[in-house]
Amino acid sequence: MPRFSQQFIQQVAQATDIVDLVGRYVTLKKRGKEFVGLCPFHEDNRPSLNVSPAKQIFKCFACGAGGGVFQFLMKYDKQSFPEAVRVLAERANIPLPRDSSQPQAAEGPSRSDLLKVAEFAAKFFCQRLNSPAGKAALDYARKRGLSDESIRQFRLGYSPDSWDSLLSAARKSRIADSRLLAAGLVIRGDAGRCYDRFRNRLMFPIIDPAGGVIAFGARALAEKERAKYLNSPDSVLFDKSAGLYALNWAREAISSSAQAVVVEGYLDALIPHQAGVTNVVATLGTALTDRHVRLLARYAREVVLIFDADAAGAAAAERAMEIFLAQQVHVRVATIPAGMDPCDFCLADGPDALRAVVADAP
Repeated sequence: MPRFSQQFIQQVAQATDIVDLVGRYVTLKKRGKEFVGLCPFHEDNRPSLNVSPAKQIFKCFACGAGGGVFQFLMKYDKQSFPEAVRVLAERANIPLPRDSSQPQAAEGPSRSDLLKVAEFAAKFFCQRLNSPAGKAALDYARKRGLSDESIRQFRLGYSPDSWDSLLSAARKSRIADSRLLAAGLVIRGDAGRCYDRFRNRLMFPIIDPAGGVIAFGARALAEKERAKYLNSPDSVLFDKSAGLYALNWAREAISSSAQAVVVEGYLDALIPHQAGVTNVVATLGTALTDRHVRLLARYAREVVLIFDADAAGAAAAERAMEIFLAQQVHVRVATIPAGMDPCDFCLADGPDALRAVVADAP
């Protein structure tokens, strides 16, 4: 029986929209934020099947059938789980792993294990932020415009200026080095010893739509650092090419307004959220990909881009527009004053000015 890694399964799931999938087999009608149709799994005379684009699940309130994209295909076409993964991967033009046709040895820690490790790290970083050692990081967050309430809400933290602060704390809690490595929280050096990946940085937990911490973004506090921002590496939990920061907080607002505002940086997303503009997500400081676009299209009918008002931001917006147009997603580009980013603009001119810029985007 072929087996696929958790990372590959997650990639296929993220690339598959459940409304599109179910709509291949069932006539769906939009009802509020969701879709309804006749359930194909029992004799249905009234629309009992409910499909949620926000949650990416289906549920029949008559016969009880339900699940995600894989479960729908398994039940409808009577396929095994690996067969469903393979079919949906091929539909999404995702190459199958070379050895997917061969049984694979058991892999490393499971997704649920790594979610626990990432949650442990998030709590550790939060505790350090509120310790004397975290004063400089806390002062920086406040200086950038975040209130103490927002700092708590968005679960910001501090990674101490040490090679093994998190590592030592995890070992005391009997968390194996292998789990920390798999979660991207530590690095193994040439001599074989592990050390903390994040040191002396303001930490931004990246949280999935289900509320689980899956990765971190980290802002350097020392000016001498070459990399101002550092992200977790790809892992079973996290795929940077498909991740959007703040989607967990923005998803409901995006679904209800059918509009998503996309920015580049962590603070570019958080400051608007703090001000009440809550349909904003960020691209984790990376170039926008077609997978980002497909993910946004699950929740929004249109997307407004607000990138930094400089040459690099303009170039990034132009590249992003090409991807949106190729995916046939309606996109507009908002303009803010030269030299500013969305964070600065929202702080200086206020949320109403930001909303006006979004509304007036051509």
